[in-house]
Amino acid sequence: MAEDNKLKSGRNELVISTTDDAPLFYDATWHYLSHENPITAETCELVSITRAYYRVDSATGKFSKAPMAEGEILHAGETIRVELKLHAAQQLEYVLAQDFKPAGFECTDISSGYRNDGIPHYRELHDERVDCYITHVPKGESSIVYDLRAEHAGNVCAMPARTELMYAPDQAANTREQQIKVQR
Repeated sequence: MAEDNKLKSGRNELVISTTDDAPLFYDATWHYLSHENPITAETCELVSITRAYYRVDSATGKFSKAPMAEGEILHAGETIRVELKLHAAQQLEYVLAQDFKPAGFECTDISSGYRNDGIPHYRELHDERVDCYITHVPKGESSIVYDLRAEHAGNVCAMPARTELMYAPDQAANTREQQIKVQR
């Protein structure tokens, strides 16, 4: 992990070397977020992503048709539906959609696996995020949905969801940051 004080403006260089004759294998990935507050959405030539949250009625299990407003108050124990919309300029293959869960929220699903809610994908659940691996994304708009439950009270930030073409990671986009308020 690079320390801020070790990076300089402009070009930086990463040197990887070995001291013996054995082959050296390596992988390097660079991810960063700007210091802007709030973080804004970014798109690219081939794909963009948006995220919306919807309230789920605890009695019926149905979700509201209108997305939650910024700063709308939830109560601990409430469930929300997350909808990630991918907008593809052309048919795409091997796309990753990655959504970082807001602090204090947990997925209602308990295991990873293949899903067909929206576009078919493999959903991988992590402590801090949900990864969706999509083999084929058609041209136009496609969506992925899943549910989160608010476990703890607090004012939290939902970091941007992001998408990238797995074999062309320079084709990447992210949503804007969102604020969520949860009360007891």
